[in-house]
Amino acid sequence: MRAQGLAVILLAIFLAVGTLQWSGAVNGTYGSSPGGETLQEAQTAGALVEKLNAVANFTEGVMASAHSQQSPGYASAKAYRVRALEEYHSKDYPSAIADALRAMHYYRAVLSQLNGTDIPPGENARAKLVRMGYYLKSVGRLIQFAGSLGLNVSNITEAYNQTVVAYKKVWKDLREGNFDGLPADLRTLETKRALLEEVLVPLRGSLMDEASVKIVEGFITRGGSAINLARNIVDTASQQGIDTKMLQVQLVAFERVYGQVLKLKSAGDYKGALRVIQTNRRVITSFQTNIMYVRLRLGVVGKGGTTADVGTLINETRGRILTDRLSLERLKEMGANTRIAELQLMTAVREFNAAVMFYQRDQRVEAMKHFLAARFLLNRVEYFIRAHSSNGG
Repeated sequence: MRAQGLAVILLAIFLAVGTLQWSGAVNGTYGSSPGGETLQEAQTAGALVEKLNAVANFTEGVMASAHSQQSPGYASAKAYRVRALEEYHSKDYPSAIADALRAMHYYRAVLSQLNGTDIPPGENARAKLVRMGYYLKSVGRLIQFAGSLGLNVSNITEAYNQTVVAYKKVWKDLREGNFDGLPADLRTLETKRALLEEVLVPLRGSLMDEASVKIVEGFITRGGSAINLARNIVDTASQQGIDTKMLQVQLVAFERVYGQVLKLKSAGDYKGALRVIQTNRRVITSFQTNIMYVRLRLGVVGKGGTTADVGTLINETRGRILTDRLSLERLKEMGANTRIAELQLMTAVREFNAAVMFYQRDQRVEAMKHFLAARFLLNRVEYFIRAHSSNGG
C-alpha cells in the first residue's frame, strides 16, 4: 500500500510539472505579447501552491511512518515551500511558481528515495528549464518596460534572444531524448544567461533611478497633503474634546522625516531621499495609523466619504463580511476556485474581531492596526468577487 501511495504521488508531481513546463516557456524571441499574463500566473501559482501543500503533507506522513531521517533534500524542499508561500501571498507569482517547482523537485527526489527509485535522466534539466522559463518571461517584461521609458535596450534584447535560442535547444534535447548533447547545451544556456545578467546590471540601475524619482516625488506630494490633513484633524478633534496627543507627536516626527526628504530631493539626491523614506517606515506607518484612528473617532471614514460614527463603521464592516461570504458561496457553486478568497475572508474576520476587542479596551493603536488589516483583506476579497462576477463566474 505504501509503495502504491508513493507511486501515485510521484505520478501526480510528474504530471503537475509536465503540465506546467510549457506554460512557463518562452514561445518566441523578445517582442511577443501574451495576454492575461498576471491572471494566468496567479491561477498557475495558486494551483501549484495547492498541490505543493498536499505533496508536503503526504511526504511528512510517509517519513513519519517510515521513521526516516530528515535528508538535506527534504530540508531544501521545506525551505523552497516556505519561500513559495511567502511569494504567493505577496503576489510575486513568477517567483512563487519557480520556487514551488523547486520544492516539488526536492519532494519528488525524497519520495523517490523512499520508494527505492531514481529520478529519470534529464529530470534535473527539466526542472531547471521550467525555472529558466519564468526567469526569461520576467526579463522580457523588464526589457519591454525599459523600452517604454525610452531606455536603450538593443544590446540587452540581443543577449535575451540568444538566451532564448539556447533555452529552446535544451528543450529540444529533452523532447528527442538527446542526453549525450544535453550537458553541453545546458552549459551554453548557463553561459548565455550569465551574459544576459551582466548586461542587465546597468539597466536595473537605471530603472532604480527612475523608481527613486517617482517614489520620492509621490511621497512629497502625498506627505504634504497628509501634514495639512493632520493639522486640520488636530484642530477639529481638539474642539470636540478628542485626545490628539499621540497624533501631534507623530506629526512632529513625520514633519522631520518629510523635511529631510525634501532637502535631499532639492539637492537632486533622490537615492538618498529614498533611503530616508525606507529607514523611517515605522514613523510613516505610525503617522498614517494615528491619522486614521482620529478620523475614525471623528466619523469621517465611511464609504464614499460619508459621515459615520464608530458603531456605524463596525456595522458596515460586519455587513461587508456577510455580503462577501454569500457572494463567495455563489461563485463556488458556479465552479470558481474560491479557496484563497475564503482564507482572506476568514483572516479578515479574525482581524475585525481583534479590532473590536482592542477598541472596547481603548487600545486605539492596536485596534486601528487590526481594523485597517481587516478592511484591506475585504478589499482583496471584493476585488476577487468583482473579477469573477464580470467573467461570468
